[in-house]
Amino acid sequence: MSDDFSGEEFEGVDDSSSQCRPLAVNDVRIGTVVAMRDRPSKVVETKISKPGKHGSAKMKITSIDLFNGKKYEAIYQTSRSIPQPDVIRADYQLTDIDDDGFCSLMGEDGIMREDLQIPADDFGDEVRAAFAEGKDLIVCTMKAMGIEAIMSMKEEK
Repeated sequence: MSDDFSGEEFEGVDDSSSQCRPLAVNDVRIGTVVAMRDRPSKVVETKISKPGKHGSAKMKITSIDLFNGKKYEAIYQTSRSIPQPDVIRADYQLTDIDDDGFCSLMGEDGIMREDLQIPADDFGDEVRAAFAEGKDLIVCTMKAMGIEAIMSMKEEK
């Protein structure tokens, strides 16, 4: 049998799973960030059931999505593992907001980026209002599993 794959096409693989590492379900605690339904979420509750006649112990995990606030629940065997995403936080100075809500952000290294949008919610309105008042703002971004968003702001001193 030949291993000639010429002419075959393969679909691209979603790289969000490659940004995770396995975490034993037994090690999941409140506050741990895990991937549930292919979304990064923070664990808010765990419950462990005792091992029964027909299987091992199980853990019910309840978590809240980091970016959209949705609640997820799932049950895992304690002998298995769950994906734990890498979470990267960064601070940027807000230099401008355009009409579409895209921000001009300057990192500590002086490099500008213009690929993030202000959230379209009450928090976004707060950022726009503070920027319109002429305040020097630092915004904190969070990135996990290929998703990046502005999460908080503070006034620069």
